[in-house]
Amino acid sequence: MLSVMEKRLVLPAVIALVAAAAIVYLAAVSIPGGAPITPIETRVVTVTVTAEPVTPTQWSMAPSARIESGVVAPEVAKLLESITQPGVRGSPVLTTVVTAVEAVPLRAGVVGGYGAPGGETGTLVAIRGVDEIDTVKLIHDILYVARDGLVYRVNTTSLEPLEPLDPLGIARASWGKASISITLPEASISNITLPASIELRGILYTWDGIAALLDVRYEGIGVGRSWTGIIVYNNDGDVVCKTLIPGRLVDARSAHGLIWVETTSPLYTVMLVGGPQVTRAVAAYQPSIEVAVINATSCEASILRFNVTSSWRAPLLLVNASGRDAYLAFSGWGPKGSVKTVVVRLVYNGTLYAVNGAELDGLLPTNWLAAALLGDRLLLVLERKDGGFTLYMLDGETLETKASLEVPRFRERVHAIRLIDGYIYVVTYRNKDPLFVINVTNPDEPRLLGWRKGPGYDQILQPLWDGLVLGLGYTDEGSLRLRVYRIESNASLALVDELVLHKTWSSVLSRPEAYRYLAIARGAIGYPVYTPEGPKGEKVLLARIDNEGHIEAYKLLVGLRAVGSLDKLYVISEGKVSVVDAATLSVKGEASLSPSSP
Repeated sequence: MLSVMEKRLVLPAVIALVAAAAIVYLAAVSIPGGAPITPIETRVVTVTVTAEPVTPTQWSMAPSARIESGVVAPEVAKLLESITQPGVRGSPVLTTVVTAVEAVPLRAGVVGGYGAPGGETGTLVAIRGVDEIDTVKLIHDILYVARDGLVYRVNTTSLEPLEPLDPLGIARASWGKASISITLPEASISNITLPASIELRGILYTWDGIAALLDVRYEGIGVGRSWTGIIVYNNDGDVVCKTLIPGRLVDARSAHGLIWVETTSPLYTVMLVGGPQVTRAVAAYQPSIEVAVINATSCEASILRFNVTSSWRAPLLLVNASGRDAYLAFSGWGPKGSVKTVVVRLVYNGTLYAVNGAELDGLLPTNWLAAALLGDRLLLVLERKDGGFTLYMLDGETLETKASLEVPRFRERVHAIRLIDGYIYVVTYRNKDPLFVINVTNPDEPRLLGWRKGPGYDQILQPLWDGLVLGLGYTDEGSLRLRVYRIESNASLALVDELVLHKTWSSVLSRPEAYRYLAIARGAIGYPVYTPEGPKGEKVLLARIDNEGHIEAYKLLVGLRAVGSLDKLYVISEGKVSVVDAATLSVKGEASLSPSSP
């Protein structure tokens, strides 16, 4: 039996409806081509969520039959089903059996490669040709900034603002309230309305325009409370289509007109508990990870859901440059307290398929560059339970382990990871900063070439130009540190120059997507930081780096983010954009974000 938990709900109104739960035996649920999952005794309450004004038949959702238009291959079903059984702590498991709750009296109530300089969007990505969700994009000569529910647009040639897009307004009109229906074995209630809390999370480049992604959350319900709204615009700013995807947004990527969205959902089966006043609900809890592929022209979606018995760290989604296949990796508990990571290969041809899978020892690092593609190999770096890491070289199609390399480092966590020209650089940290160099030019025989130690650690390793690599991290004392390395003939990284900023740190440097915030132009970089010194507010660190790797100058400019082009950095602050010359770090012009701005 799955664990039982109590969840308090706000009750705007009470409907007197008393019913006893009938025992329902689920029929065996078969994954196509795979062995059936063992039926479990369960008492079911169905909760349907409809985001108005979409029709209920289009957006109904029941826990025991969640939206699943994808197909799972027998091999994947067998792998994921065998890892654990319901009610046993174990690794992630795929299953369509969701609910199992105790009988209680019932009463119803209301409840890459890298994309810059000269990249397609000016922002960094894990794989060239696959865009990643961000709050800024530089597409051709138009700068897009997602902020305060709007997508601002500025022509960087004329420095004239264009009329902003209003995805938040569209989302409120389309999904601003939900109609909730609760069905019990003997009776039901319906037409309960709840308002939505909506937030603009970011934007994606779709090759013919952009897509805005939003969190849509209905407070006060256990099932279906979090959704992801997607609104696609063409290059003229006209709405092409829009849709809702179940779950709270984790990550999103796009390639060749296809949008890949990864979400998570805490699944509940709600049973409302009686008494004179309805004050609580008993629910079975099982989180899930959803992956959806959306056609950017029609917004038609194909979705797969993975139920997980436990989950550590943000799951990782790596999309191939073709846009037609991807890899999903997520970690959890294994037998006897071990940590396991499940990797699944996903293929899309109009329907999303899970075609192969593998179970590996280790835990995903807090870094979405832990996975990379090298020819027909998938490279994956996982943290060992006791410290250090294991590099896996998997066949890109079958996910068979072709080779692996263990690097034990007692209690050291993985921080920076980067694949550069056939070599993987990995930084771990506890007391000192070991930077490891692994030769993967022969993917079937990875070789540890060596490592170097030093104080502090790098959180980001990013290729620049002319064989230079940028390292961004912290000193042992917690001060922000910028380093420039040069790749030597033996593939080692030789330190060229270093800049330490005392009493300075970055709120985004520890995130899995920390690399996306780095802006690069030829000869200069920018990164969001915070320091209590100088003008109040967040700032952008700007640094000028010559062709030899020396840090010639730096400055702190008040701002939120920066994005790079060939010879300019665009620094976004409250209400305006500053154009910074990469050669001098001087501000050459400014533009308002909105035509109505003073």
